[in-house]
This record gives sequence, C-alpha cells and structure tokens, in this order.
Amino acid sequence: MEPPQAITKYEKEENDKKNSKISCFKIFDQESKEKYYLIELWKKEEILVIVLKNYVSSIHLIYEGEFSFLNIIKINKYFRMYETLDEIIQNIIELQNKGLISISKNLNDNFDFILNVELNKEKIQIKFELLFKENNLLSQLSNLLNLTEKKCKDYEKENKELKETLLELKLKLEKNESEFYLLKTLHKMNSSIIFDIDELIIVKNQIENNMNQKVNYFKQLYKGTRDGEGMNNIKTRAFNINNILLLVRSKSGFRFGGFTSICFEEISGNDIYKSDDKSFVFSLDRKETYPIIKKEQAMRLSKDRAFMFGPNDIWVYGNFLSGKNGNKLGGYTGQGTYDYKGLNAALSGINQQYFELQEVEAYQVIYL
Repeated sequence: MEPPQAITKYEKEENDKKNSKISCFKIFDQESKEKYYLIELWKKEEILVIVLKNYVSSIHLIYEGEFSFLNIIKINKYFRMYETLDEIIQNIIELQNKGLISISKNLNDNFDFILNVELNKEKIQIKFELLFKENNLLSQLSNLLNLTEKKCKDYEKENKELKETLLELKLKLEKNESEFYLLKTLHKMNSSIIFDIDELIIVKNQIENNMNQKVNYFKQLYKGTRDGEGMNNIKTRAFNINNILLLVRSKSGFRFGGFTSICFEEISGNDIYKSDDKSFVFSLDRKETYPIIKKEQAMRLSKDRAFMFGPNDIWVYGNFLSGKNGNKLGGYTGQGTYDYKGLNAALSGINQQYFELQEVEAYQVIYL
C-alpha cells in the first residue's frame, strides 16, 4: 500500500479557500463596463485575506493581502466599533450586498478598496489602501517629529517650516481621532433627540467641568417611545441611579434637558427638594448650558412627575405622552432655579406653561 502523498502548500491554500471562503463578487469599472475587478474575501484562522484581480480580456491577480483584527482597527477608527474579526467581515458582506463597495486608483497609483458606510446619518468612506503597508500615519508623524528634534538642532531655522507643518498635521489627525470618538459615542447613544457632535460636546464638557471627571460614555436607561410611558416603566429603569442625563423633545420641536449627579427616587407623599451643586439644565437648540442658582432646589421628587429640575425649570410627568388627566400636556417649563441669561422664554420655548411632549430619554453617565 502506497503511503499518502504530502499536500503541497498551494493545495493546502486552495483547500483553505474552498473550506472558508466568505465572499466573492465583481465590481465593474466606472469607465468601462467590459472591465471589472474580482474580489475574494476568505478567512485563514484569525486572518482576513483580501484578493484583488482585474479583468479586461483575461483575469490577472493584482493584489493579495492579509489583515488581522488589529491591522484592520488601525486602518480606520470606524472598525473599533466591532469586537471581533467576524463582526467586521459580516459588516463588509452586508455593505457588498447593498452595493456599497467600490474600487478606485489613488494618487499613489495604488488601489483603494472603499467601503461606503453611514454612521449616525453621516456618510463616511473607509479605504483600504491595498498596496500600502503602514496605516498608522499618526505614529509615523510622531516618530518623524522625534527624529527632527534629535537630529536637526543645528538646522533649526531651516527646518522650522517643516516642523510646523508636521505639527499642524499631527494636531489635525488627533482632532479627527477625537471627533471620531465623539461620533462613535453619539452613535451608541441611539438618541432621537441629540443630533450632532457639537451638541454632545457642550453637554459632555459641562458634566466633566462640574464633576471633575472624564466621561467615558452614556448608557441609555430609558427611551419613552420604546419602553412605554408611566411611572412604573420609568422607575424600574432610571430611578435610584446616580449621574442621570435627561433629554426631552417637545411636540413643537424644542430639545433640552438636565443633568444631576444624584438619583431620582420614588416617593408617596408631598414633593421633596434635593440639593445638588453639580446639576445643570441646557438647551440643545441654543447650544447653551445654564448653571444652578439655588443649589438646595436643584432637584424635585414627586409621586406623579418622573423628572423635575428646580421648582419649575423642567417637569416631565410619568404619563408624559398622555399628560396629566389625559390632556396630553405631559411637560411644564418655567424659570425658577437657573440663570437663562435674560432669555424671555424657558427651555420649551414657552414660560410657565404646560405643553405636549414627543420623546423622553434618560442616560447614566459612565466615567473613565
């Protein structure tokens, strides 16, 4: 009996492809429909293999590259939203099924494998520069700056302009990284009230200034239109938890809220005031925060009003959609505790009046 023949490296690779191929698809050239790229994605252990071929009159291999999970999250911060390589692969397949993947040549005459994603209603292009090895540009710039510092002391005047340019680019990249972190935070909040990064920055910065702590993320505890109105639904999700961020949207479109470092609680008797010198209210429409005046009346607990700031700055009834007595007036705003800098209207656009609410969201602030 003849011994079994050894499997060649090529045969093993072909077997790996056959057993673990994830996806194979065509992307037609924008200028000529007779020309197309053939993309193969397959997984070898914990490595994603990307193969790029082009076709004019015959098929030619033009690129084959391997990416680990760590490689991919270095390419673009977008991929940090995923925890495993399998999740990233599934995302790529879904984009391909929707026709959101394209190929183009870049300025370096290399190929870009482009994923067109939408994150929190903002369209983003993610590019794999397929023939480029090092993707951590920020790391490269830092090393180059250190080298400039060490070796160019004798040529400081001549290299000043270059160093300034590099510093500007490094700062820009750091800013982009910070903005992406905020975009990711906003995306994870799953909010239908807070719309953009600028609004998030204003609220986040005020919390950090008041608490002298860095915010890590906002954990959604309650969303009214999803979880249902009523004190029972609210208190089981958002009561007896410190560091609460409240977001409110009125039916007329005003968006506002408040923050407290202490917790809302259920009571059965008369209203009770609670002191909190860390709390504040804010208007998302005006992009303004308003500091407390009467610290001892920062919060107010009530048996039928779920969230209250100040004597009458913000009232949100437990039945905020149906309103008290079923009149649909589930909110009330005035100007009792906070300094609105001379504005005539309260946070809802009307002062000392009941109004209809559309959405209420409560978050726990999680710190680093």
